[in-house]
Amino acid sequence: LMFKRSIVFVAFGASTASFAGAWHFLKQSFSSEAGKIDAMVNLDMLGVGRNGLQAFTSGNEDLNLLISKIGQSQPPIKADIVSHEPYPSDHQVFYASEIPSVFFTAGRYSEHSTPRDMQSILDYDYMERVLEYIYLFLLVMFHLMFLTFLFAG
Repeated sequence: LMFKRSIVFVAFGASTASFAGAWHFLKQSFSSEAGKIDAMVNLDMLGVGRNGLQAFTSGNEDLNLLISKIGQSQPPIKADIVSHEPYPSDHQVFYASEIPSVFFTAGRYSEHSTPRDMQSILDYDYMERVLEYIYLFLLVMFHLMFLTFLFAG
């Protein structure tokens, strides 16, 4: 299936402390094209689904409506719209540049950044359902939606 818009998948480094990878992509590597970015979809810590799938949109009504509509269509998993940012992540750089952003996460988990943070704790069935949901989200967003940027508050 073809999308009506281009989709660029980027893995950012140096995100724990300063979001330097996201900043460099937006402000240096992709700066001449930054005005053409319609939305940023941040996928972070999706491998351990103990907390369910959370969606943080900074209160963007268009994104919240889209997530709600997808939830009504019996997706493989539902995303819960959360009003408080689960934790800081790369979407903040895009939000600060007035680009509509949604942050999907299963939340932090106790093994994160410890010796127990290993492949064996990943829930592959859960990740498959999340990726099916993200694919559906992207299909709908890039075919039907015109997103506007609204500051939270």
